[in-house]
Amino acid sequence: MIIISSPAPRKEKEKKSKKKPVYHFQFYEGEGEEVTSEIQSQGSYDRSQDIDQGSAEGPQSEQEVVKRALRAALARLDMASEPIELAALGRPLFPGMLYDCRKDSFIPGVTLWDKKSLSEDLDSRPQLMTDLKFSSSDSLSSKASLLNVSASLKASCLGGLVEVGGSAKYLQNTKSSKQQSRVTMHYSETTRFDQLTMTQLGQITYPQVFDQKTATHVVTAVLYGAQAFMVFDRSFAEDENKQEIEVELKVIVKKIPTFSIEGEGAVKMTDEDNKKAEIITCTFHGDVHLEQSPTTYMEALEVYKKLPTLLKENPQNAVPIKVWLYPLCLLDAKAAQLEREISTRLISNTAEMMEGLWEVERTCNDLCRRTEVDVFSDIKARLHSFQDSFSIYKMVFQKELARVLPAIRGGDIRKWFNDPEVIKKMRENLCLFKRFSEVNKNEKSIRFIISAISNPSIPGSYIYLYENGKLTDTKFQPVSKPPPPVVKNVLGRNVSLKLQKSPTGETVKYRVEYKQVKAHSRAEEHWLVIDTADEDFSLTELVSGKQYLIRYRIVGKLGVSEASETVSPTLSLNTDLQLSQRARKARSTKMKVKDEVFNAIYT
Repeated sequence: MIIISSPAPRKEKEKKSKKKPVYHFQFYEGEGEEVTSEIQSQGSYDRSQDIDQGSAEGPQSEQEVVKRALRAALARLDMASEPIELAALGRPLFPGMLYDCRKDSFIPGVTLWDKKSLSEDLDSRPQLMTDLKFSSSDSLSSKASLLNVSASLKASCLGGLVEVGGSAKYLQNTKSSKQQSRVTMHYSETTRFDQLTMTQLGQITYPQVFDQKTATHVVTAVLYGAQAFMVFDRSFAEDENKQEIEVELKVIVKKIPTFSIEGEGAVKMTDEDNKKAEIITCTFHGDVHLEQSPTTYMEALEVYKKLPTLLKENPQNAVPIKVWLYPLCLLDAKAAQLEREISTRLISNTAEMMEGLWEVERTCNDLCRRTEVDVFSDIKARLHSFQDSFSIYKMVFQKELARVLPAIRGGDIRKWFNDPEVIKKMRENLCLFKRFSEVNKNEKSIRFIISAISNPSIPGSYIYLYENGKLTDTKFQPVSKPPPPVVKNVLGRNVSLKLQKSPTGETVKYRVEYKQVKAHSRAEEHWLVIDTADEDFSLTELVSGKQYLIRYRIVGKLGVSEASETVSPTLSLNTDLQLSQRARKARSTKMKVKDEVFNAIYT
């Protein structure tokens, strides 16, 4: 059961505000019994996300928002409680084995039951099936389809989390050249299906395994059998017709099931087919043991004829083809669980990136084979240098993928870009960087670069400071626009100002800028500039009776800030005359007092 609580009715003043309601939802199960904190999913759904983003139909109604939140909550609950069907990919996955879906890895040596319990109540039944497929595509999606690899497992394979074996090594077999045609023959056979019963699920021998949180699922069923991939390649020159060669290769490979082997192992083929077969190579990936793997078309044909009997004569050699995983959180609420999955779109984009890297590898291989490269040593050295750099890039990409996949699935990585504090900080940094760069864009000693740099310890955005090519500060704060100057006093031809430090960064000094307001002054008229280290500063020797525009900037250890808002004090027109009159009046008053005192003494 999921409860979605809407916000309380708002007052009239609150309704006028821009704040959007937030719906909170919480999971319950059973007879109104709350789920324990380990598997309890709590969250909120912000109505403003729908209103701000909008849709093709316009803003959504309150009811639609609630429905959307409910669907999202149900999807998360289903993901944690649904069994998973998974390709074994040559890994030793057997009933009762623990599996961690966050890393797509199995945990050997640790089980919920002892060996006796697993073997006694195991339900085993035959599952006979044979299939033969052909594929002329070398794409990762085509290979994953032949092996029944899910999108999530494909992502783990791309990141190197899964060590494939047997027939699954076909996933890693890619073309080495663009001048190469390829056709793959896939033979698969299943023999039996083993599964646990409710006897095991109801009686856990080692419950302490749940507390360890090393696994998310347990293998409850396994489909056994064997698979074989025979990859046929045909190289061609640049002047040959690629399409014709691909058609010829496809036709002759599809003839393999139709050829008959006569006495003494001879294959009945036409001279034309024999000629085509001589230039075809073969790579074998299989779950069956062969004394010698086929490398030619004729050897592959002979192996194909033997495949049905290899497993039939030795059924004990069948390997896991497909497994079914049961969530441990349904057996015990304390167990670890799969928190979230990665969208198919993102996995597809990642696969396309990897295929693009493989395409670059093929191009490099073709260039290395050209005679011009051997003639010009400089080109050869540059090409090898590029290959080395490319290999490092590919390795770093896969390493980062292997790091981030388990973190996302386990819930260790949150959507920091939805965190209000991070968003606020990103906007602040963006404004700081933009305004600071605009003010200092003509400064030859400063350069500004926007780049995507991976730093897991700093989510969002930060400003990096490099000095002489060396990173000196990962959280640099440039000086920013200060408050307007405060006019303390206007006396005579002097104006006293109160300056304030920059809200961000380190204030080294102040740069006061001023100019006289004229009737026909132009916007580009130069400002007069005075630097000072004092917060209390006076402008002197100004012209009486004139109005001035005054502003200031902050000078930091690097660059200057945006100018503050201007103030415009006006100096009195008769300031000098008023001062003279006040002085004469003061002297007259003083003489009058002296006369009165003199008369009082001598009269």
